[in-house]
Amino acid sequence: MDIIKKFQNSSWSKKGKSTIKDPAKMMLLLEKLRGYMGKGGLASIREDLTVMYSYVKDIVGGRYREYGSGNLALIVGALIYLVSPFDFVADFIPFGLVDDVAIISWALNRLSEEFNRYRQWRNMQE
Repeated sequence: MDIIKKFQNSSWSKKGKSTIKDPAKMMLLLEKLRGYMGKGGLASIREDLTVMYSYVKDIVGGRYREYGSGNLALIVGALIYLVSPFDFVADFIPFGLVDDVAIISWALNRLSEEFNRYRQWRNMQE
């Protein structure tokens, strides 16, 4: 089973759904994500993580409202996966972030239209 199918069939989406209902958990996730964004193994997706961070932060802050709750749950589940020390491949072993990069890239590609709308909204805010 490839990593994406394994993710789709796991409880990460369920964790995402429960987390979006708890503002304190969402803020904790954003804090953890900020710490992870500087990891060397994530350099290839740093720009994408920055967009995801801003997307979630703008939703949590009530600024961005044009999103689907299923999309948010998917993104939050992928971000929880990223910051979790207990994902499919432990981050401390060599190449341990490869699965994290794959999950984040997949989520971004799957929700590319959502992120395009968000980027347009954000550009209009500036």
